[in-house]
Amino acid sequence: MLLSYFLILLISFFILVKSGSLLVRTLFLISRFLGIGEFTLAFILMSFATSLPELFVGIESALSAKPTLSLGNILGANIINMTLALGFVTAISGGFALKSETAKRDIWSIWLISILPIILLTDLTLSRIDGIILLIVFFFYARHLLKEKVYAALNNVNQNAVTFKLFIKDVFLFIFGIILLFASSWAVVFSASQIASQLTLPLFVVGIFLLAFGTTLPETVFGLRSILTKHEDMALGNVLGSVAVNSTLILGIVSLIHPIQVQDAPSFLYASLFMIFAFLPLIFLIRTRERLTMSHGLLLMFFYVIFVIGEIIIKSAI
Repeated sequence: MLLSYFLILLISFFILVKSGSLLVRTLFLISRFLGIGEFTLAFILMSFATSLPELFVGIESALSAKPTLSLGNILGANIINMTLALGFVTAISGGFALKSETAKRDIWSIWLISILPIILLTDLTLSRIDGIILLIVFFFYARHLLKEKVYAALNNVNQNAVTFKLFIKDVFLFIFGIILLFASSWAVVFSASQIASQLTLPLFVVGIFLLAFGTTLPETVFGLRSILTKHEDMALGNVLGSVAVNSTLILGIVSLIHPIQVQDAPSFLYASLFMIFAFLPLIFLIRTRERLTMSHGLLLMFFYVIFVIGEIIIKSAI
């Protein structure tokens, strides 16, 4: 029986990744039609697309009265995005230029946005009021990024009316991808919960490792593809945007559906502190360097190894 749940989990992850890739591709075509700049496009649209697995896993876990699974998934996904995923694509590609002035200017704001749920969780509960705060912060920052680009996007729609049929096709493919994501995320939550139950593992730990790996694959694939095609701003915008979207929009929605109560305080505290401090080297690199090198990529990957070792030590000590 346990093997069958692992098989369901693997198949679900496969569909999750494939549907996420479909959404990335269709959203890129939609956004190109609208004419939105690369960093903003990746931060708002691409990061939302690649964070859809976390969103649907979060919604399903909240509806199943297991929102802690989503919290572990979000923290794990954020840590992987900032360390393993970004480090991997940087090392494999040999490095990439840090050209975005928006990223250099707003990186501290993005850091504060990303750690806001950790601050709100000092009482070990993310309430519905906390969820509303997270959603307000997300929409306020999204408005800040998009306020000067909305009019250009509307003008571009008028200028490209002849391609409207292709635009509609991409919209329908996007909706199809959402349906696949919802179905596969339900299967992921179901199988992961059964595995955790049979192995007597805390849901938080399952979320922070098992689910986080699967749900961050779209970010990794998109980041590598962006760098190799010389769209470096998209790769960086996707990583930073995914962390911000996960921390505000997704946790905000999940906590509105079902308040989140931390059940594994030692693991949560360790993961939270690691996420806060793992962001700082990335901030330093973005603010002071013109490019990320292969060495920087390997260093970011090493940080994730440290995180895994620390989590194993904590679990063995309890």
